[in-house]
Amino acid sequence: MESPLGKYVREILKEMCKVVGANYDDIDFKDDNWFLKHSWTQVNEDGFKKWLIYYLTNNTPARNEIMHFPTKRKVSVKKTAEAFIWNYGWKTTC
Repeated sequence: MESPLGKYVREILKEMCKVVGANYDDIDFKDDNWFLKHSWTQVNEDGFKKWLIYYLTNNTPARNEIMHFPTKRKVSVKKTAEAFIWNYGWKTTC
């Protein structure tokens, strides 16, 4: 069965899983609390944010899928990355 998640959302989530050593295929993204199953440090989160900003800046189809108003403007891409992490990122540990 095809995933209800878009192609680029899946790529972003796979990278997010890689950061914490989680297996993307083992996570049930239909579970309301899937993002609480793993945690990352602030350093991990910051590194992922940097990756996501680069990914969105250099990938037009990903921007079209993720962003409401797809633009390469640095401030817009940064805000999109921060919103994605706020909404879907792992819990942060000290």
